[in-house]
Order: sequence, then structure tokens, then C-alpha cells
Amino acid sequence: MTDLRTNFTSIACNPANSVVVEACAGSGKTWLLTARLFRLLLSGARPDQILAITFTRKAAQEMQERLFGLLRECALLSDDKLSALLTERGAVANETNLSKARALAGEVLTNSRGVTIDTFHGWFASLCQMAPLASGFSRQSEPTDQTGFWMDMAIDVFTANLLNDQSELLPAFDTLASQMDRAVVRQVLQHALTNRVACSLWLHNSEAPPLNMVFGIDEGEQWPVEVLNNKHYLEQWQQAARWLALGTAKQQGHAVEIEKALTALREGGDVGDVFEQLKAVCLTAKNEPSKNFFKITAGQKTAVDETDYVQTLEGLALQTAQALQLEKDQLDMQATAALAQLIEPLFDTYKSIKLEQGLCDFDDLEATALRMLMNDEQRAYMQQKLDTRVRHLLVDEFQDTNPVQWNILKLWLQDYSGDDKPSVFLVGDPKQSIYRFRRAEARLFNHARTWLVENFAAKTLESDSTRRCAQSVVDVVNTVFEPGQTRGQTAFRTHTSLAGKSESTLSGLNVYPKLLKEEEGPDEAQRVVHTLQQWLANGSIQNLSEVMVLVRAHKSGVPLMAALREAGLAYTIKDKGERYTSQVWGDTIALLGFLNDPHANLHLLQLLRCPLIGLSSPQFQALIQAGKTTQNTTGANTVWSTLEALAGQHERPWANLHAQLSEWLRMARALPLFETLSKVVTDTKASEKYLNSASPRQRVMMAEHWDWLKAWALGLNKGRFPSLQHALYEAVKLQTYASSDSEGAANNPDVLRIMTVHSAKGLEAKHVWLFDANSSPKPGGSNAGLLIDWALGESHPNSVTVMGNLSNPSPGRASAQTIEQQAYADEEDHLLYVALTRARYSIHLSGSEKRGASKGWYERLLPFASLVHNTWPTFESVINASDEARQGPAQIELAGLFDPPAVWVRPQFPVLKALNAPVGKVVPRITTPELRKGTAWHAALEWVDELFDVPFDTWWARVLVRCEAVFRPLRDDELLQVEQACRLLVDKADLQPWLQGAVVSNHRVFNELEWVLGDGRSLRADRVLELPDRFLVLDYKWAVNSGNLQGYTQQVLEYVGLVDLTLNKGNKLAPTQAALIDRHGEVHWLTSV
Repeated sequence: MTDLRTNFTSIACNPANSVVVEACAGSGKTWLLTARLFRLLLSGARPDQILAITFTRKAAQEMQERLFGLLRECALLSDDKLSALLTERGAVANETNLSKARALAGEVLTNSRGVTIDTFHGWFASLCQMAPLASGFSRQSEPTDQTGFWMDMAIDVFTANLLNDQSELLPAFDTLASQMDRAVVRQVLQHALTNRVACSLWLHNSEAPPLNMVFGIDEGEQWPVEVLNNKHYLEQWQQAARWLALGTAKQQGHAVEIEKALTALREGGDVGDVFEQLKAVCLTAKNEPSKNFFKITAGQKTAVDETDYVQTLEGLALQTAQALQLEKDQLDMQATAALAQLIEPLFDTYKSIKLEQGLCDFDDLEATALRMLMNDEQRAYMQQKLDTRVRHLLVDEFQDTNPVQWNILKLWLQDYSGDDKPSVFLVGDPKQSIYRFRRAEARLFNHARTWLVENFAAKTLESDSTRRCAQSVVDVVNTVFEPGQTRGQTAFRTHTSLAGKSESTLSGLNVYPKLLKEEEGPDEAQRVVHTLQQWLANGSIQNLSEVMVLVRAHKSGVPLMAALREAGLAYTIKDKGERYTSQVWGDTIALLGFLNDPHANLHLLQLLRCPLIGLSSPQFQALIQAGKTTQNTTGANTVWSTLEALAGQHERPWANLHAQLSEWLRMARALPLFETLSKVVTDTKASEKYLNSASPRQRVMMAEHWDWLKAWALGLNKGRFPSLQHALYEAVKLQTYASSDSEGAANNPDVLRIMTVHSAKGLEAKHVWLFDANSSPKPGGSNAGLLIDWALGESHPNSVTVMGNLSNPSPGRASAQTIEQQAYADEEDHLLYVALTRARYSIHLSGSEKRGASKGWYERLLPFASLVHNTWPTFESVINASDEARQGPAQIELAGLFDPPAVWVRPQFPVLKALNAPVGKVVPRITTPELRKGTAWHAALEWVDELFDVPFDTWWARVLVRCEAVFRPLRDDELLQVEQACRLLVDKADLQPWLQGAVVSNHRVFNELEWVLGDGRSLRADRVLELPDRFLVLDYKWAVNSGNLQGYTQQVLEYVGLVDLTLNKGNKLAPTQAALIDRHGEVHWLTSV
């Protein structure tokens, strides 16, 4: 095996070879690509002549870190170890190579440009910067992937102009609007914008077939009544009437209806009515052939040949149904023709908006690069530029490439001839192509491999050995994807495991009983949580980070998250940084950008359209038009200057809007950021507005976002007040980089990971749980209403057509739709393969008929189970196992600090007299983890008043979001202790009147009451209550002992004096009292009671 691996690596990494490597999950593709980079540098390739392309910024960063880590290692290793490193990567370990390897780090670091490791779009952006002026690309444009806002704006402007100017394009728009509702029209226009390159290539493809050929409908035909022009069709109906007249009373009635319809047709009656009459006889309400229509009776069999009868009547039903389908196709053809008229004017509108804002999107980069390489003159210019820069091309994860990206690469590479060709290295795995919704095309891998073999004499290698998955997992994968089991057509070869023997007690594919609809008791989520608790208790897993839960759709994970919260188990959601890629975060950046610089047009325009301000489309259009007028008359060219001009004219709503925004600007320059944000949230009712517009899955995040944002602002710059520029920078950085990872995952390593299969790509876990696995996704379609027929290897799409019914393919587009449906069947296999191969040791499968469909992964995988569990762990068994586990080392570790709680004698002291002598049991000094937990406990209790009308679990879920910045440094066990401390406190009956009960009793409450003293000190009391007869000062302390009691007492009694000075007006019967409350709910009075 070692010799085979060495030979494989030698071929793959040989700089003289162009190579295409197909490698399975866990085989070490990134290691191999890094080794290829190393060998190129070792062979003398200049760093600035190497281009490595991958698909995410994170992957590019990881590749760069691996390469530089390898080069640093070479500089430091001994001769023996460096020789082994070279041999492992297929290089000869001689003195020359040893010397070269040691010097590589310095050579790369001192090279002016170094090795280029970038994403496709990053590389396209650099190509566009080299573009000649004739390309039409503005080099001042800033690339952005936040395009949704500008696309919506383009559609608004475009449709408004059509209606206001009575454009000649209005009939085409009316055609679309007459066939679909406004939301669907908008969706079609949006998907045309997101597929601009394909749409533009189709429009300018002189060889594209006309629409009537694509749809198989001749000009002038009018379906479905066109079928009535078929003489043979009418003769068959006449024959059917005669045969039906020999049957039952109902069939005789059908015969009469047929005769009436045919007579009306001969006499010039309405053809639509005639067709409807015939349709009612032979089709069901769902417009499907009625079996009763061609069912022959015993009496008819004596007079009619049964075969002729059935074939004739069934054929009539099928022809009638086909006529209805052709009617849909005709409507689709009309909609496509209308869209073809609208596409370029819509694209021009979008382009002008981006030019005004100095923006370009990823489609612009792809389109510009493709256009330059398709133009003979510009291609020669670009070829010369590329030839001097790139001599070695490497592409990682090639299965994720889309047709436009491949065409760009191919147009560049196909002009080379002879020995002048650059080396090309592609690595990927078609079985892991799961991004078709981003236009990735799995079939391109085999097409590109064949092309490179023919044109670059590329070597082809295949690796089916995984270092990730243990043999028990590989056995499952092999049986699930063996010939005859797959639904798609992607080739699968038997895998082998190099992972070594598993030491885990969990292995293979474990299937748990599917919950039936009528079954009572815990739901699937609760049972999964019980199982996880049992694993923790019996040592099957050491912590939750060993488990990854995969779901098919985000909504499937919602009940699991609720069950985990109820059980007190920590989790993180791998959701491509949902908060930071959401629209509300984009709006947050717009707000911060405006506060930092009101003349930043991009930020102010988004702020005005977002729910915070919510300008209507007519108002927005009026503002844009006023801006053009203002620029022409005064030379002012910013949206803010336009607002100022409109406000000066005292026009509504501009004067009020300008006054409100100006107040925000004034506050932002005078007060801490969190106070400005509080003002904005109050003025705009932000939480309410975003909650109303949120999807069900986002409601919790939307409801809590603005409170979370204030906490985020407080936590910036280590608690010191950040500048607006710094806050904006941090917010943009989160959007740019945190979007590729889950929130908090890096800081919470010991939590359960919940993610979709798409999010899990590239990750692994010891154990993978496929949750809600019997749910089945809806059948896929191409871009939700657009069918793009683009054959592999072709430079242009054959057609782009509107699809009114994605699930019912039309005869004229059957071949393209078949390819599309097959691609989605392939992707279903790919998703399952990716899900299974995330696991190192074991896979676990569960489902519920209460929530899922009848078919899905559960039924598909059940026959291949290594172990089928007949029952789930019961809640009682989990509790018992947990009790036994708590008697072990964990109890010993915590006994000194937490158990039993300190026993205190209530001291008797006059007001404002400090405690002189310590009392109570001595416990160890508080440690740094205790300070972290105490801080988090304080933060949570700031919101305790809300508990008066909500259950604790609901309240805690809100607190988790609001206090995220404070909770982030906690380990999962520490966070659980904070939750338990809060729960214990609010459950104590004698404390409730001072906590959640204070609101019900109408007591005046001050949380985090702050005083600034003359000496500059700032004092803050945790909670002050105004009771009917006295004031009560409460201070929360995580741990109280004889070592800290005196200091706490002096501190809190100072608060008492300040309360008497500032709040107590002398009308209370009793003196102000003060007490410490610790995490055990013990009250330590510091004044007489």
C-alpha cells in the first residue's frame, strides 16, 4: 500500500505532468494539492507563476497556511526528517533538493507577488483589472456579493419606468403579469438577474433554435382547441360515441354529450366549449385520463373488439390531456418571448444602478472575463498577459465549478499548443457535488478530464482510500452505493479505509425506531437528546463535540434545538453564519456606515429602504429623481445632500426624516455607540418591524437582534467605547469572514454541532446523527421557473425558457428537463454520500412520521443497518445513568467549591455600619472561571423581570441571544452552571417577590443603577427595589465567603448611602436595607432586618 501511495503521489505531484485526480471523501485532497504546490516550487517554478484556485476564502486561507507551514517546516527539519518529507511527496531526497527545500520559504516570502491562492471570483477580479478599455469594465468598481438589495431596486426601477413612461415593452410585461401573479413575475425577473451570463449568452447565440422549435409548437397554433383541427381525432370521438351507446346508462349519457359537442362543432359553435365538453367525458378533475372512460362492459365485448375499444378510448384521453399540456407550453412560450424582450433593458437598469454606486457583482466578473476571452482581439491581449503570469494552474474541488467558469478556463487554455502549455492540476470528487443551486455542474468533472487528456495529455488518477472513515463506516458506504442501489448516475467505486481500528463503542450504521403518527410520549428530538445524555453518562462519548447532527433543511433542526435547551445541553448551529449573512446584518452595516459617514451613498440608500426607515418605492424613486436634479443644479452628488435640500423645502416626509437622521448623527458623535443604537431602536420600533417580516425560522434571531446588537457594541474593543469606524470595520469583517463558519463554534469546542449537509461539507465528527431522516425534499427544478438548456462543453446555452410547471415536463423540452431531473437525482446521491462520509466511527439514523414524509433516507438506509435498535433509551434510564456518573470524579472536582453551599448566620447590623468580623464557612478563593460565570450570571439576571409572564425555558432562550457576547467565553459546562444558578434563584419562593414578582406587585425597580461620584468613580448596584415601606438594595455574588465578605459589605453599604442620598426622600417608614444573594439562593443580610 505504501508503494502504491508513493507512486500515486509521484505522478500527481510531478511538475512535468498535467493531472486530473478524482479522490473520495477523506482521502487528503488538500494535502495532495499542497504537495503539488511544494513540488512546483522545488522544481524551480517561480512563485508568481503559480495560480491555485478554490471556492471559498476560508479554503484559500487554509491552503496558504498549509503551504507556508510546510515551507517553514522544511527550513527547520533535520536532514533525515526532511528526506522523509520529500520522499512522501514524490521528490528525490538528494543534497540538491534538501538545499532547495530549506531555501523555499525565503524565496516565496521575498517574491514580489508570491504564490496566488485565490477563489475563482478573486482571480476573475484580477483579470478584470488587467482588462483593456474596450472591455467596458470599470476598474473602479468594487466587487460585492451582497446583491439582493440592488437587484430588488433594479426590478422596482425597471417596472416603475415601464408603467410611468408607457414603454413599448409594457405589452411584454403585461404578458408575464397575465400568466402569473406579481410575486412569481418578480421571482422570474430575479432569477433572470442571477443568471445574467447564461441569459445574455442565449440571447446573443445566433445558432440558438427559435422558440417554436424549442417548444414544438408551430406559429399560429392555439392550444388546447388546436386538437379539434385533427380530423382523425374527431373521427375517433365519433367512433367512441357509437361504442359508448352500447354500454351502461352512464356511458350512454357520455355518448349523448359527445354527439352534442361534435354537432356544435360542425355548426360553428364555440371551440372552447366543445373541448371542455369532450374533456369532461374522458379526463378526471385533475386532467388525467379517466380509467372508467375506457373500461369496457360485458355487453360491449359482444359487439366490439376489446383491444380496439381500449386503445381508441385511451388514446383519446391521452390526446386530450396532451392538448392541455401543449396549452401550458404555449403559455410558457409566450412568457419566454416576453421575457426575452425584457431581459436586456432590465440588465441595463441593474448595470446603471451598480455604476452609480461603484459596484460590480460576481456575475459581472464572470461575464467580463468570458467576454474578453470570447473576443478574438481581446483574447490575444489577455492571453499575452496570462502567459507571462501563470505557468501552473491548480484547481481544488473542481466538482463545484459552473459552466461559465469552465468555459473561461477552457477558452484560455485552448489557445496553447506544443510545449508552450502550462501545467494543469485538477482535483475533486463528482460524488461530492452538492451546490447545484449555485449553478455547479457535477458532470463537468468528467468532461474536463476528457478534454485535458485530449488536449494536455493529462494523467488521470483515482483515489478511493479514506483516512477519515473507519472500516465500519466504509462498509456502510460501499453497500449503500453499490451498483443498483444508487438513484443517480455518478460512478461509484468501492472504498477502502486507512483510518485504522476504531476504539469507539459506537460503530457502523445504527437505526432507531421511527416514531409513528399515533405514537405518544417524547418526540424524535427529545429521544435523540435522551440518547446523547446516555452516551455522556456511560462514556460512549466524552463530550458533545464528538457528535455532529445533520438535517436536510434548517427547519428540521428547530425541535431538536428546543429539546437541547430544555435538557440544558449546549449546541451551536453551523449555518453559514446566519446572523452575519442575514438581511438584518446587512441593514446593521448600512446603519453603522451611515453613522460613520452620512455621505456614503451605498449605506444610506440601503438604510432608507430597509425596515428601519422603510421608504416606499414611489418615495425612493422621488428621492433618486430629486438627486439627479440636485446634482444638475448644485453639483451635489450624495444622497445625504439631496435629503438636506428636500428638508430645506419643508416637504414631507423629507423634513421629518432628515431631522431624525440628524439626531442620530448628533448622538453618534457625542455618546457611546450602544446608546445611539438604543435611540435608533426606540425611534424605529426595530424589533417589531423585523419580527413582522421574519420567516418562522428567523423569528427568534430577529426578535432579539437589536438587544443582541447593543450588547455586541458594549463588548467591542474589550468593553472600551469603540469608534464608529472600528464598529463598522468589525461588522463588515464578521459579514465577510464569519459567514463561512458557525457563530461561536471556535469559542465553544465542547458543544453539539447542528448543521445542514451543505454546511457540513469539508468537516468531520466521530459520530454523525442523521436527524429527521425520513423527510424527503421536494423535487428540484432549474432556478425556480427558468429551465436553462446548456449542453456540456458548449459555449452558449441552447435555450433559456420559462417553466410554469417544473414537475410536469413539456414534450418540446423533455430532453432538457430529463437532464435537469437526472442532475437532481445525482445530487440526492451526492448529498447522502457527503452526509455518510462526515462520520469517522458511526452513523445514527432517526425519523418521525409526525414531521416527515413517507420516503427518504430512513427507508433507503434501513436495509443496510449494522444495528437496528428496537427501542429508544428511556428518560428514567438516562437519569439513573447520569446520577451514577455524578458520583464519580466530577463530584470530587467540584466538592470543594459547590457542595454543600456555605452556611451563614444572619448578621445584625445597623444601617451604614460595615461588618467587622467574617462569619461563615471558609471556601477556596474564587478562580478565573468563577469570575466568568459570575459575570454571565449578572448579565442574565438583568432580564429577570421578564420572568413574571413567561416560562423559564422561554426566558433563558431569550437570554442566550441577548447575552451572547458575555456567554461566548464560557465552556458548555460553565454555561450550564449559570443556567442552573438562575433557575435555582427564581424558583425560591422567598426571593420571587424581589425578582420576577416585583413587576406584578408594582414595585419600582432599578436594574444596574449607576452613580458617578465627584472623585470620578462609577458605582453600579445590581438591583434596587422601592417597596412600600423601604428601599431594598440587592447585589448578586456568585460566591460569598469570609475572604470576600468584608469587601462586598463595604461596597454594598456604600450603595445604601447613595440610595438614601438620591432616591429616598425621607417618606419611607423603614430604613434602606441591603443584602447579597449568592448562586445558591442564600440571602446574606448586610443591614438590620
